Amino acid sequence: QPRLYRLIPFSPMPFRNLSFESATPGSNYMTTVALALPGWSAYVGGGPFLSAAYNTIPLAGSYVGVVDRNAPSYIPRMPSNIAGRYTAYLAAGYGGDTWLTQTAQIPANMAALYFYTTTNASELAFAVNGEDLALRLVSAGADYQRWGVDISRFAGTMAEIRFSLPSHYGPGHVGAYEVYLDAIGFSSVPLSPALGAVEGKGPHE
Repeated sequence: QPRLYRLIPFSPMPFRNLSFESATPGSNYMTTVALALPGWSAYVGGGPFLSAAYNTIPLAGSYVGVVDRNAPSYIPRMPSNIAGRYTAYLAAGYGGDTWLTQTAQIPANMAALYFYTTTNASELAFAVNGEDLALRLVSAGADYQRWGVDISRFAGTMAEIRFSLPSHYGPGHVGAYEVYLDAIGFSSVPLSPALGAVEGKGPHE
């Protein structure tokens, strides 16, 4: 007698850990991407990167990591308007460009993606499926910036989102620089008007 099989409908995986509060980094300064940034993948110099820092920022190397509100005083503070315990960062220096990526389904009817950074994020880039998209600065404070990007044409599809920071390591640039990233969220509200006429580098507007 032939066996009968029940087909289970495919349920696309939603994006997760967009506010980085799922971190379980432990107590050591060095941990893994899987523990510090669950749901995300990291790349340095174009290759997979499995290590992550916790409450420390390498001085010269390209890295990813998380910082919490109990970080030592010499670690740059996370933006004051960010709720929660953890924030992520990308550092670019010796080793090459740094990426954070995640692949999942962008919810249907979403028009924009918004996120917060520290105020030094003019070179942070954002891409969907490898295509760089224009970032728009929509608000700013003394220690934060809020960015938005139109993702409406990708709504309802499986997609890779990627945040990247270019390295300028070389003569005259022997250290790394870092950008904090937090509170990523999709919205059905279309992209807000730009803050004044702010122009950023590269894909920003």
